[in-house]
Amino acid sequence: MFRDRWTWYLGVSSYWFAASMKWLLVMLLLPGIVNAWVPSGEKNGTWGFIVALGAIEAVIGPSLWGAFSDRVGRRIPFLLVGTLVTCIAFVIFPLANNVATLAIGYVILQVGDDIATGPYAALLPDLVPSEHRGRASGAMGVCQFSSQIVGGILVAVLGPRVEVLFGILIALHLIFALVVARTVGRETAHPAKALGTKPSVRTWFRAFAAPKFRIVWAGRFLVSFGVAVVTTYGVNYLGDVVRVFTVGPVSVTEPSQAAAVVLLVISGMGIVGALLGGKWSDKVARWKIASLATTLMAATIIPFGMVGVFAAIIGLAVGFGLGYGAYGSADWALAADVLPDESALGKDLGIWQASIAIPQLFVGTVGTMIDSVNRTSPSKSGYAFAFMIAAGGFVVAAFLLRRLKRLELGKTG
Repeated sequence: MFRDRWTWYLGVSSYWFAASMKWLLVMLLLPGIVNAWVPSGEKNGTWGFIVALGAIEAVIGPSLWGAFSDRVGRRIPFLLVGTLVTCIAFVIFPLANNVATLAIGYVILQVGDDIATGPYAALLPDLVPSEHRGRASGAMGVCQFSSQIVGGILVAVLGPRVEVLFGILIALHLIFALVVARTVGRETAHPAKALGTKPSVRTWFRAFAAPKFRIVWAGRFLVSFGVAVVTTYGVNYLGDVVRVFTVGPVSVTEPSQAAAVVLLVISGMGIVGALLGGKWSDKVARWKIASLATTLMAATIIPFGMVGVFAAIIGLAVGFGLGYGAYGSADWALAADVLPDESALGKDLGIWQASIAIPQLFVGTVGTMIDSVNRTSPSKSGYAFAFMIAAGGFVVAAFLLRRLKRLELGKTG
């Protein structure tokens, strides 16, 4: 039952805390494990291949499980089952001793995440009226970015102690799945969902018939691609190029710890951006916030791969975090606003979530490019090229989102 108060918004959104920390720790810890097993000149390509392998399943997984939850009319059972599958992957990772086993664990992780978050993404639109969705989106952003702060602190303090860190993730996923279930209470099947049109090939991609949905989906695809490039290869960039991780009184030795420090800054500023963006997105056109935010992300990531100095990277992370948080606060609310069929929210938001997974199919190619350029470049300039490509995605997304103004968001398809 809907309650217009922050405790309710945070309770329903709390599973995003665990889900966001999961991907943060995976991106910080697994590259180092892979690097220990493969030649240095192949590490980015190998890790990118594993990420792309999981993305193949994730292209269809969220929408498939979302559609199942539409037919059942409930979201919480899928959240609980997906959580259990996710925890299996957390058991596999510390035990893996080769690339194949790690890749299997990664695919299982992706399957569990899709079962849980495909339907879960539709829970807030089910419950929250349109005029309150900016605030709900802001609460989601707070959960996501605060989890990254906690995760960054854990990695910075504990280092690559994978058994402990993945054990913490198991506990968090179980706890917050139960928090969501308790906050929502008894979930009554929605008649429009339970009796809705049975999904078919003909109706599956119906949401793309709405011009606004196409624009929001494409914008998120481009932003997700840029973020995926940065997060997938950020640890290796710090280890290969920056190497010295000191800023003021803070000094660490491991690339994964340095990446955790950078992400602490991004996440801290992301909370500020999410709170401000969530407040403003209920008062002004959400496309404006999303477009300005992606412009800021592009401006800060362009020099990211060129400076090679840890203190400068921390400064750039401040601006990137503000932009990323503001974008996230408007992003979900935009998607919820433009979905054309209330009886297919799970399926359509699953298709929307595929805009995160599909870019990862191309991440492996970027990794191969990085390795190729780095082999012929003493300065390891392959990373600079990769981050420029990411910035290009942000710039195109900013211009694309501005087209929503001409389509008069909220009035027509």
